[in-house]
Amino acid sequence: MGNDQAAQIRNLAEHGWYFSTEQYELFANYNDLTQNADKNITMWGHAGQDTFGGLTAEQLVDALIGKGLKTSGHTLIEILGCAPNQTDLPYEMTYVQKVQELLQQRIKRKIQVKSYPMPKVGEDSIDYRFDLIGYFVYIYGSKETLAAIGQSLNTKYNIYGQQNGKTPVQNQQAVYDKFVEYLKTVNQIKYLTDKYSNVRKYLEKPHEVKTHKGTQKNALTKLLLDDVYGQ
Repeated sequence: MGNDQAAQIRNLAEHGWYFSTEQYELFANYNDLTQNADKNITMWGHAGQDTFGGLTAEQLVDALIGKGLKTSGHTLIEILGCAPNQTDLPYEMTYVQKVQELLQQRIKRKIQVKSYPMPKVGEDSIDYRFDLIGYFVYIYGSKETLAAIGQSLNTKYNIYGQQNGKTPVQNQQAVYDKFVEYLKTVNQIKYLTDKYSNVRKYLEKPHEVKTHKGTQKNALTKLLLDDVYGQ
């Protein structure tokens, strides 16, 4: 992430502490959490069901604790990326659920983890950033449809992203506008888009997918950690 992109995305953390974990080795360079007086930690990075910014849930929690999370005042951790809140099987925990459970086990203070809305079991999600204009687009739905959407975005960058006589910001704005216009016509998906600074209103706690709720009593089928804070 370049300095210009970092400056744009920090708009997200107007009332919190932001960093990107797009590269694993960068994590070691961040400041002591105990020196930060805000309550929120917002992390935006490459994600999957098992890793975030190259870190497993255990490694992420270890790193946060190593930076002082146990004694800092943070009470909210936001994990933003393509797939930290999805699962392929109903008995698998999502990445954010694993982080929530580990925090419950290792830190006495109440810390809530939030992420983008959870797709249905077996479906996919993807998070596109338009850094030059400060917008995000989060999409979730069938894997096949999301793959086609990615190809469509690449095409739009090829057509609108390099227009002569326009600035990089104007070109990215054109790509974004055409992309959102296209998404309105696509079935089998849901999407969210807004300025970085507004992303918090779209985030949610880990929860159980309604279509699987109560289908079996076996604890392995649960997609939800019990709400440890009684909220």
